[in-house]
Amino acid sequence: MYLGKIESGKSYKKFYLFFILLSIGLIGAIVYITFSRATITITPKKVNFETNFEAEILENPNTENAIPGKVLSLEMEESRLVTTNEKRGVDGRSHGLVTIFNKRDKDQPLLPKTRLLSDSGILFRTDKRAVVPSGGQINIEVMADKEGKEGNIEPERFTLVNIWKGWRDKLYAESYTPMTGGYTEVPYVYGSTIDKALDMLAEDLYAKNLTALHQRVSSSETILEGAVKNEMLEFSSSVEPETQADKFIIKAKVRTVALVCNEEKLKDLAQKHLKNDAPRDKEFLGIQWDSFNYKLKSYDLEKKTALVATHLEGESRAKISADLLEKQELVSLDRYEVKKYFERFDDVGEAEVYFKPFWVHKVPSMLDHFEIQIK
Repeated sequence: MYLGKIESGKSYKKFYLFFILLSIGLIGAIVYITFSRATITITPKKVNFETNFEAEILENPNTENAIPGKVLSLEMEESRLVTTNEKRGVDGRSHGLVTIFNKRDKDQPLLPKTRLLSDSGILFRTDKRAVVPSGGQINIEVMADKEGKEGNIEPERFTLVNIWKGWRDKLYAESYTPMTGGYTEVPYVYGSTIDKALDMLAEDLYAKNLTALHQRVSSSETILEGAVKNEMLEFSSSVEPETQADKFIIKAKVRTVALVCNEEKLKDLAQKHLKNDAPRDKEFLGIQWDSFNYKLKSYDLEKKTALVATHLEGESRAKISADLLEKQELVSLDRYEVKKYFERFDDVGEAEVYFKPFWVHKVPSMLDHFEIQIK
């Protein structure tokens, strides 16, 4: 028998769905919080520092700043003939030979310095008195009135300037070879020519001195190559600078001073100075030995002593203060924000952030879920 639809009560499907979603969310949050990790690595800023001091070279060292050694010196003098290939352009008065024709019926005398004008407009003068016979011709040397390469002309016809215009077609001159001498290049000694020759001579003498000094030390001794000092004591040249010449003689007298000592002892002294000069507020990292250098600053040949200017560099890094390790200020910051945070501190060179698992992009809120490491 049909009794009709029986009511089973209010539906709980939506409630069940909400409860399931909420559970999944809570589980996800718990998983996110539980497994979220971050590592922040801080690299302290590195700082270079240096030491500069003067080491004493003494045969019998008696101070903390001295090392055992001795001073050697040698002088050498030499002359040298130098041939120069350098040239200089010089303006001169162009000259050459012309033939003067006289087609008149009388001889034509010419005074010295008679003027002849070329068709190109360059004025020349004869160099002596001459007579051009009637109906004849003579060859005579002429020279340009002015210096310069303009006078180096090709063969041309010349007009005798002081001759009456009516005679110029009968009394004239011609050249058959070019005029030369208006401009020439001659061997020349510049100031730089002498300086270069002296430098080359001095370098040769320095090398000879050093070779000779090496021969004076025993097999157990070493010359400090970086502390060799060369000096030009005297020099001269047989010609003055800016002189026309193709050869000249130079003379030089030089001195070479060398130090004989153990370089390792100088290094030990430099290391001691470097550590004493290291910043007290920084962590000492090491010595940069490639920066080690020295040079002879002064010497006294009578006392057989010398001072060597010495340089050495080292590397240190900042000591990270406890303020940088305050975790609370880093909570919920992303990678960019963490980097910007540490940029405020002068002692931090670089900051790197590593998140895990892959879905984590911010520093966890739980302080024990992330750590700060100093690299």
